[in-house]
Amino acid sequence: MSDDDLPAQRPDPYEAQYMAAEGGILHERRRMPGWFFALMGVIAVVELGASIAARSVFPALLALPVLAAVTVLLSHLRVVLTREHLHVQYGLWGPKVAVQDIVSMRVEPYSMMRYGGFGIRRSLDGYWAYSTPGGNGQALVIEARDGKGGTRKMCVTLDRAAEFKQRIEELQASTRVRVAPGESARVEGEGHEVIAEESASAKRRA
Repeated sequence: MSDDDLPAQRPDPYEAQYMAAEGGILHERRRMPGWFFALMGVIAVVELGASIAARSVFPALLALPVLAAVTVLLSHLRVVLTREHLHVQYGLWGPKVAVQDIVSMRVEPYSMMRYGGFGIRRSLDGYWAYSTPGGNGQALVIEARDGKGGTRKMCVTLDRAAEFKQRIEELQASTRVRVAPGESARVEGEGHEVIAEESASAKRRA
């Protein structure tokens, strides 16, 4: 199935409020499959049964709210691309990467062996994975500057991985620098405007 064949999604209230999805260019929301919720339900029943057998509801009162919170938090992987950032969030966790800090991207099948399963994982070579099972099995692998002189490496499962890659490349290509003699340098692009003073050497060349 190609990206064009996938049904469009509308931002949910969480994405609109906390991830700027209403003003976003592209977004995708992946839900954990049914077996995940069934597994959480089985664990809840077992915990409740153990509490009844022990004639104490105290363990269940502690465990069941925690289990419910974990189920809700890990139920969705959300990815939003705006003109400035790629925002990844699995539950309450995930990076927000500036588009202009991304230095390389590739689309490849997600490797459960490499990352040790699904969820939030870290591979031996330093890539953080944010992944859910299902979909078309594709992932967008990214390397980006981390603002500290290092590199942030990440992998995100996305049904529209190729489309996300293309749109990020378009955003990066749309940014251009124009310098006029005696004026500041202005980086222009859709949604981008950064001012930088001309260096003395540039003034002399002008």
